[in-house]
Amino acid sequence: MCRVFDENITADWSDEIAQSCQDLRRSMMDWIYRELQRKAETLKENGFVLSFDVGVVNSIQR
Repeated sequence: MCRVFDENITADWSDEIAQSCQDLRRSMMDWIYRELQRKAETLKENGFVLSFDVGVVNSIQR
């Protein structure tokens, strides 16, 4: 099983992040874990995962 599906491991990751003083809310971490789980499932099903680096994204409100 992929580690991202193990709640004990993701809890440890969350604790480590909280102790690192990074400004991440629990809801952000939950979203990241769900995204990692989705990517892991895609990798298992297809044998590959598409990824890309969008670089800097700037939004200007008009």
